[in-house]
Amino acid sequence: MKCIFICRLMNGFETSIKQKKWEPFGSPAIRYMLEYMDQANDIDLEIIMTRSFNINHKNDDFAPLNNKSFQIDGLKNPIRILAMPCRWAGRFAFYIREIQHAIYLLKRVRNSNPDIVYIDRGNVLQAAILARFTSVPIVLRMLGIPIDLQHALAGTSPFERLLRWAYKSPFSHVICTGDGSGGKTWMEKALLPTVTRDVLLNGVDQINRNREYRKKVSIVLLGRLEEFKGSDFFIESLFYLPQDLLKQTEVKIIGDGTLKHDLETKVTNSQIADQVKFYGAVLGSQVKNELAKADIYVCLNKQGHVSNANLEAISAECCFVVRNIFGEGMHDEEFDELMPVGTYTSIPKNAKPSDLAKCLADLIQSPEKRKEFQTHIAQQVKPRISSWSERIELEINLIRQMAN
Repeated sequence: MKCIFICRLMNGFETSIKQKKWEPFGSPAIRYMLEYMDQANDIDLEIIMTRSFNINHKNDDFAPLNNKSFQIDGLKNPIRILAMPCRWAGRFAFYIREIQHAIYLLKRVRNSNPDIVYIDRGNVLQAAILARFTSVPIVLRMLGIPIDLQHALAGTSPFERLLRWAYKSPFSHVICTGDGSGGKTWMEKALLPTVTRDVLLNGVDQINRNREYRKKVSIVLLGRLEEFKGSDFFIESLFYLPQDLLKQTEVKIIGDGTLKHDLETKVTNSQIADQVKFYGAVLGSQVKNELAKADIYVCLNKQGHVSNANLEAISAECCFVVRNIFGEGMHDEEFDELMPVGTYTSIPKNAKPSDLAKCLADLIQSPEKRKEFQTHIAQQVKPRISSWSERIELEINLIRQMAN
């Protein structure tokens, strides 16, 4: 099978590519697919990563790699970085870059004549052009449905209209990560009814729970420190915890993001400073170690509750606290299918930080209740999650079917 693999140059890939040594972090679904296809003896793979950065920017440290193909340690096939060779900036820079990328990829696909093109959502405009103007099967890969795409279905801006046109293209297949962001419902509205599609839950590596006795209750918040992830809401809730309960806890904030500095400043010299530790971005092995010891895992993500971090917390058999992302009477279908009612505790969508504090206080004081939730996770939820090897094999088989 001859395949062109096209994805945007993700943040977690940049350091690896600069150092020409494949040790990426984040984006596991794309990463594992790339690694599998790269090593498969029966796949002739071409890898293209696109950049959204103006390559003539004075601070572009990717300049030696732009629009070149090169080998890196850890991958058998070379990578080509496709970047924007334009000095323009401002409102038209995006459209110029997208047109240039589309022209290059259209020529490349026609010259190469692959059996299939596997392309991510970051290049959906190019994917639309390829689907409409070539006969090659195009598989579009969606890593969940972010809020801006939810809004684009009804938006009136030129860009939103362009997106709707792109998603109505005759793709051979669309694969969406089942992360709780409503991929199934969104695709029913956004795609042509004739386009086949799948919503696939990510895989997860096995995490063995650390059952050693610890004096303090470990509370973990894992993920990017952004407003939509609820990190500021979580920190605010800690100020409502009674001091005697707060002293019984160790709160671990794992992840980086735009709010990290402000949140650290808020915590420093406050009454919660001794109990809260910011870890920043850490290696996956350290994340697993902390989850294995976590007594309470908090997820306040407004976009969905089936993220990679949450799947790892399930594997670690954590006691979950989540914030409902839909209003009264509405449901997160993907999350409800994975985690039935009774396997976690939750706060309403319109809850206040003080409401989360009450929920945490109840769990801090109730080891039996924490144990009950952990047991439900271990027995009812964890067996539903595939390993990454099983999960990638499933997606590879889908691609092979489309290619044939």
